Parts: sequence; structure tokens; C-alpha cells
Amino acid sequence: MKTHGNLAIALIVTILLVAIGPVMAQRDAGTAAQTEYQAIEVLLLARYLQLTDEQVKAIVPLATEIAQARTAFTTELDKLQESAAKTLDEVIAARAAGQSTGAASEKTLQETVTEYRRAYEVYEQKIVAAGDKMLQLLTDSQQALIETPAETAEREGRLLTAMTSPEQYVAQHLIMIRSLTRADYQAVRPLLARDVAMYIVTTVDADAEMMATLTEMTLEIMDQSMVLSDAQFENIRPDLPQIIAESLQLPGQTAPLQAPARLKLLQLDEWLTNPTTAKLLGELQATETQPSTPPLYGVASPELEIAARRLRETTETRHKLEQSLDMVDILTVLNDLLVGPEQAAALLPQVTGLRTKYAAEQRRWRDGLVKERSQFVKTREALTKNQSLPDEQADALDRITEAEVESAFMILSAADETIKTVQGILDDEQRLAIDWRPPVCLAQGEPLEDKMERLLELSASISDLSRLLQQVRLIEPITYQSTASNMTEQFLRRYMPPQTPGFDQAVRQLIDLQMQAREVPQEQWNAGTATLLSIEGMERLGLLPQDLSPIATPANPNAVYNWWDLEQILSDPLTPDCLKKMTQPPQPQGEE
Repeated sequence: MKTHGNLAIALIVTILLVAIGPVMAQRDAGTAAQTEYQAIEVLLLARYLQLTDEQVKAIVPLATEIAQARTAFTTELDKLQESAAKTLDEVIAARAAGQSTGAASEKTLQETVTEYRRAYEVYEQKIVAAGDKMLQLLTDSQQALIETPAETAEREGRLLTAMTSPEQYVAQHLIMIRSLTRADYQAVRPLLARDVAMYIVTTVDADAEMMATLTEMTLEIMDQSMVLSDAQFENIRPDLPQIIAESLQLPGQTAPLQAPARLKLLQLDEWLTNPTTAKLLGELQATETQPSTPPLYGVASPELEIAARRLRETTETRHKLEQSLDMVDILTVLNDLLVGPEQAAALLPQVTGLRTKYAAEQRRWRDGLVKERSQFVKTREALTKNQSLPDEQADALDRITEAEVESAFMILSAADETIKTVQGILDDEQRLAIDWRPPVCLAQGEPLEDKMERLLELSASISDLSRLLQQVRLIEPITYQSTASNMTEQFLRRYMPPQTPGFDQAVRQLIDLQMQAREVPQEQWNAGTATLLSIEGMERLGLLPQDLSPIATPANPNAVYNWWDLEQILSDPLTPDCLKKMTQPPQPQGEE
């Protein structure tokens, strides 16, 4: 039996090694490729700034000083962790159980946070001082390659509000609707015209009273485009934006702002704090001539840049003390939102699923790095020897940048999908504490096919109400008075339970709408008033969003948290453990 047991253990170990071996090899390859790519990023920035040999020699000590400051900072955190570990565990347990923390523990927590901030400020001041010294080493032409903080804020602010011009927006939708069936077009036609009109009013800052006129004009343009033959439409397609601008009398629009090829001070600070910068600069070989300045590779959108950072994040990048403090913060937010054990249990699979999706994008991005590693090795060698990059190496950098942008967008899309599910898990009061608007890049990146699907779903409700209004128009006045209330309640029950707050008010609003419909002349009714009145009615009842884009007005202007706060918490590798702790029966306070 003993021999059999040993053999079984040996077999299990062998099976595990066979199964784990390829996974570990793949992970090691990904790590090696990422290390190579990060080295290239350091060298590319040096090449971008066209650093001279003398400047490199002066910068190496600055990077070394920061590395030493980082070591000192880590030592301070080690001491804080050792002295506060027990208290932090107690605070985490109390927060997870929804219990108050003892005065002594709370005092120690605040002292630890204060000491952590003090240590970080010392480290940060070292970075700022080193950055200032480096800037003094640069020539005016080199400094011109770097944005000031004010310039960065202005550029990124404009990027966050940059929108497609109205004429381009309408043109994109005209192209899309021609692929719809006649029935689907008729279904989405009024909703789409309303959406386009609202977009125009928003982007050109027009008077809201123009909505009705713009909706009618948009309907006319849409109908005209639908009757054109394929050949006729293709003939005018290149000129569509201009034709639309003239038809709708739109003011001239500037093209969406593109990010200039300039460096942010934050990027320069991160470059100096990179632990490999000093070593890599020391390997640079001086030459008599400088190769041409390369482009800045990376993500232009500040929103996608945040998501791109998630591709490189792991819990290992945080000190153990920082992990404990972050867990306290996560649990504090969940407590502030009054998330209970049942909701925590419902949130857990959502968070775990999101972590799985993030990990999949991380693997996809790293797999791309592995594929390009042979080019990266050559690129690093060329940069080290101060040689020009051939096209195949520049193409590899372009490909990995495109892959990074794509993965960043997929990460935000996955987060938005999870956040929408979380919105349904929370109750009304909890939802009011959050501004649910997603990033602008998600709204602008929404496929038109998806938008048409949403409009088709909404159009079914519009048609439902339109049929009710048509029905009441045909009923005799005396009969209508006796049946109006019952008919209206039956209709509303399809969309809201009778016990819903505001149900009675919705009944009265819908009856008022029916009375309005009964007074519309038949010719006007047939001309489209039926659908437009139905849309207006669904808006009044709160059954149709005023803004059909994914970005709507905040649920509450006094919201405490926003979409990004939720993304940060839900995507944090520490959150699953926090939620698990919240679902466990609380230990009596003071019990070990």
C-alpha cells in the first residue's frame, strides 16, 4: 500500500509538471518579452529627446538617486507594515463585517496612513527635484518636446470632450441605415432622427427649441437617402458631410483634436523612476551623428491610457502595506454604499468574471509581445548602438501599440458591461450615489450595429404605445371615459409593477397623453404625429432615455462616486478577497 501511495503521488506530480510546464514556459516567455519591450520604451524616450553623451552621463546619477530613494521608501514601508500589520488586519476584519473599529485601532490606522503619506511625499520630492535637474540639462529645442502640466491638462481635457462633427455623425448614420431592411428602417426612423437632432443641438450649442425642426429636417434627409439607388448613393457619399452641413445649415466644425507628438512631464518622471533607466543609459554607445527623432509610441486618449496601465498592473507591484491600506479603502467604499452580505455575494462572481476578462486581455497583449520579441531584440540593439530603426522594427512597434489600444478598449468595454450588471444589483438609494456615465471613448466607439439593435428594442415600446393611442382615438367619448383608467393601467403594468412609486402619476400622465392624441386631426396623425407623440409619452413616463447615446446625464448631480471609481474597485485583484470576507459570518468583536 505504501508503494502504491508513493507511485500515486509520483504520477500526480508528473501530471502536474506536464500540465504546468507549458503554462510556466508561456508565462516566462511573456515576462521576457515584456522586459525587452520596457527596455525599448526607455531607450526610445532617450532617442526622442536626442540626448547627447554628456547629458546621458549627467542623467544616470539622477536616475540612480531616485532608485536609492525608492529603496529608502520601501524600507520605511517595511517598518510601517511590521508595526501596523495586526491593527490593519483588525480594521479589515471590522470593515468586512460592517462593524465599527475600536478607538485604538482607528488611531493606529490614521497614524499609519499619515506616516505612509509622509514617506511617499519625501520620495516624490526626490523625483521632482531630479526631474527639475534633468530639465535644466536640456536645450531649448529639447524642452520644446515636452508639454507643461497646463498644456497636458488642456490637451487631455479637449480630447475628453472631442466629438464627431454633426455632419460626420449624420453621414455615418445615413450609411448605416441603408443596410437595414425597410421594416427595420421604419421602426428606428423616428428614434434615430430624434437622436441625431439631439446630437446636433448638443454639439453646436443650439437652442433646445430647435429640436422639433431639426428632427423633421433629419427625417427628410434620411428618407431621401433611402430612396437613392446604390450607384446614386455611392456617387454622393464622398460629399455627404458637406451636403448635410448645407442642408441643416450647420456652422463650420473643426476636426477632432489629435494628440501632438510631445512628451508629458509625468512620462518623464516615470522614465526617471524606472529601475532599469540608469543601467540602460549606461549601455548607450555614443556616435558622431544622431538618427532622426522617432514618434512617441503610446495611447493618446487619457481614458485608454488608464486602461492600458491595467495591462501591466499586478498586486506584486504594490507593497504589502499598500495592499492592506487599499483593502481598507475598498471596504470603506462598500460600507459607505451600504453593501450587505447578500449583495457582496452577488457582486463576487461579477468581480471574478471581470478579473478573468482583464487577465485574458493581459495575456493577449503579452502574447503579442512574444510574437514581436525577435524584432524587439534587434530594436534594442539598434537603439543601444544609436542606429536608425529599419521599417520592419518600426512596424513591429506600430503593431504592438495598436494591440495595446485595442486591449485597452476591450478592458473598458468589459468593465462597462460589469458595471451595468452591478447597477442592477444595487438598490435605488445606492444607485443615486453613483454617476454611471461611462468614458467618452466607449460612447464614440460604440458600433453602429449595436446602436441600431438598441433602437429596435426601444422602437417596440414606441409601437406598443402608438397602438394604444390609435385605439383610444377610435373609441366613442362616453365609452372612453368608462374604460380609460382600466386600459391605461393594463398598458403600464407591462412596464412597471402597480406598487411602483409614481405608478398613479404615470396613469394620469398617460391619460393626458391619450386626450391629446384624440384631438389630433387624422391627416396630421397619419403624417407622423402618432410616432412622435408616442416618443414624447415614453419620455414623460420615464420609459425612454432622453439621451439615446451610452452617455447620459448623471443619475444624481450630487453623486459621491463615478464610473471610474467603480472600475478601479471592481477590477482590483484585492476586491474578490474583500467581498469573500464580507460574506462570512462576523466574528464577535474582541474575539481572536
